[in-house]
Formats: sequence, C-alpha cells, structure tokens
Amino acid sequence: MINKKSVVLIFLGVGFLFLFYNIIDINIMLNLIKVGEVKYIIMSSIIYILVYILRSFRWNLLLNRVVESISAISVYYIYMAGLVINYIIPVRLGELAKSVFLKKNNNIPIAISMPTILIDKMLDLFPVVFLMILIPWLPEEKPFIIGIILYTLSIIFFWGLIFFIVAVRNIMIFKRFTLFLAKIFSRKYIDKIDKFLDKFIVTINLIVAIDSKYLIKIISLSIIIILLDGLYLWLAFIAFSKSISFYYVVIGYTLLNLTYILPTPPAQLGSNEILSLIIFHNFLGIEKNLVGTVLTITHIITASIIIIIGYLSLNIIGIKLNTIKEYVNDRGEKASDKD
Repeated sequence: MINKKSVVLIFLGVGFLFLFYNIIDINIMLNLIKVGEVKYIIMSSIIYILVYILRSFRWNLLLNRVVESISAISVYYIYMAGLVINYIIPVRLGELAKSVFLKKNNNIPIAISMPTILIDKMLDLFPVVFLMILIPWLPEEKPFIIGIILYTLSIIFFWGLIFFIVAVRNIMIFKRFTLFLAKIFSRKYIDKIDKFLDKFIVTINLIVAIDSKYLIKIISLSIIIILLDGLYLWLAFIAFSKSISFYYVVIGYTLLNLTYILPTPPAQLGSNEILSLIIFHNFLGIEKNLVGTVLTITHIITASIIIIIGYLSLNIIGIKLNTIKEYVNDRGEKASDKD
C-alpha cells in the first residue's frame, strides 16, 4: 500500500508539521487549551458529523436520479468508507472506491455511479466562484500562495464545467476527444473505454436534465453544507476566543476545504496546519497561536471521527482496510469489463 509517492508525501507532511510548530509558540498554545470551553468543541464536533451526513445525502440525491432508489444509510456508509480511504491513502483512491463498493453491494455499474461522484466533487468546488467574486472585499494584503490556490482551483472548476457541458451539448466531440486521450495512454482498453463512455454520457445527461425544484434542492443543500462547515470551525474558535468573525471563518474554511482536492500527505498531516496558518493568519489576520491551537485540536478530533466512522463503515460494507488498494484495483478492472 506504501509507494514512493506516499513516502514523499509523508516526509513532506512531517516537514510541514515541524515548520508549523516552530512558527507558533507551544507554551501559549498549551495555555489556550487550558482555558478552552469544552461545550463549544463538542458542538463543533457534532456539526462536523452532521456535515458529512448531508454530503452523503446530496450524493444520494444524485444517485437516485440514475438508479433505482438506494437507501440513504447505505450511501452514507459507502461515502464514509471512501472518505477514510482518501484520508489515509495519498493516491486518492476513495472516489474510485465508492464506485467499486456500489458495484459490489448494489450492482450499480461504475460508468453510472462515477458521473454522480464527479458532479458531487464539482459541487464541492463550486464555492471557488463565490471566493473569486469576494476577493475585492477580502484583505488587500494577500499571500502569493493564496492567489495560486484560488486560480488553480478556478481552473480545475472551469475545466470540469467545460467537460460536462461538452458531454451534454456535443456528445460526439466528447467521445472522440476522450478516446483520443485513451489511445495515447493505452490502446489495450480502447473498446472497454468506448462502452464505458456510452453509459457515462447517458448518466450525465440524466443528471443534468433535472427540474428546477430538484436543482434548487441540490444548490440549497450545498449552501447549507458551506455554512455548517464554517459554523463547525467558528464554534471551535469560539471555544478559545469570542472575538472571531463568523464571516472570516466561513471564507477561510471554505478556501481550506477547497485545497483538499489537491494532493496531500496522509490525513493531511502537516499540510492542513501550514495551509490553515497561511489562510487564517497571513491572509485573514487571526492571531497565529490561536489558529495553531484551534487547528491542532480540530485536526485531532476530525481525524478520529473520520477514521472511526470510516473504519466502521468499511466493516459494515464488508471491506478490510489492509486490502483496500488491491481490492479496488482488482474489482475496478473486473467491474469495468462487465460495464
């Protein structure tokens, strides 16, 4: 399961962590922890769990557009199983794993479930549009890295949008271009990819051909998720300081959340802390030791939540953690053959 890329990312994460704890004052952080109010941390943790229930429910809404009704609890287990895989394994197998698990448990072809996962990820990226609009009202002194992150995420979002528009509006161009890319990388699987694309395109068109009420439901749910994400972290800040702006925390955490689509060390070790410091301290002006305290506490708590619920979910759907990579690669190939 450990490859060269994983080792490099782990060492990078340890380096980030070392840098982070050399920037903040450990003594001040420990003093802040002593005066922190546990009730706000508990409320914060509950909301964090609720956010992932809502995220899985949004994915369930997308799935139910293209398959026979699948229970929300089943989708939640698969969603959390995929999340813990993404969290632990740096190569981001979690999204493919969700499709493979749906194939195993519900006999849903990967070509049908994958578009729902991609659209769900696009909805996670959608806030980047609002952040780009809000830039003129944000602090004038912006670290260079913030600009790089924002513009990188914007490019990913708009390329993804173009991908879906072409898949819906001009199916032949989409197929020719995708098959052209497939031939460059592997001619061996070209027939399988061609069959896969037929189902993939049909599924995308089914999802986007939704009525206005359904669209409002999806967008409203996405907005609620963004606000609850902000509330989760704001409550964690409030546990140590009552003077933190909810608006700034929502902006900061939305930006931090968007960075999770980029490659990170396992469990976002170190990268989460350094990016948080850049966003909340250098960009938004929140005191660095307060940021260090809040992000250390929340990272420990959220990592525990994801690993515990994710591990339980894997067991419920019948997957062993130590065989995930081999299982996903093997079943993914077999499933795509049948698709």
